Amino acid sequence: MLLPLIEDAAAINELEAIAAIPGIDGLFVGPYDLSLSVGVPGADFNHPKMSAALDRTVVACGKRSKAVVTTVGDRQERDYIQGLVKRGVQGLVLATDALVLLQACKRMVAFTR
Repeated sequence: MLLPLIEDAAAINELEAIAAIPGIDGLFVGPYDLSLSVGVPGADFNHPKMSAALDRTVVACGKRSKAVVTTVGDRQERDYIQGLVKRGVQGLVLATDALVLLQACKRMVAFTR
């Protein structure tokens, strides 16, 4: 499955063109880097700027019958996840590399004490 990452405000402005690329199966919205790019560091998809970016991605992918995937990272609450699915997200990653690394570091520190 080929899913280009949408992590920059410039990519949001080119969603239609990106979604139209032959051979891609959908778009993966990277919320952490995207939040930095749109000026709201650390915001999730409940923030108006992030919400608008997700909605534009869902529309662009919907027109091309392509999937929308994102990560919830540390926002693993049921209501938040269900809200993303209701909005049109078809694929969810429930952790990020940074979150997995942080948890591993915490376990190593606890182990050494």
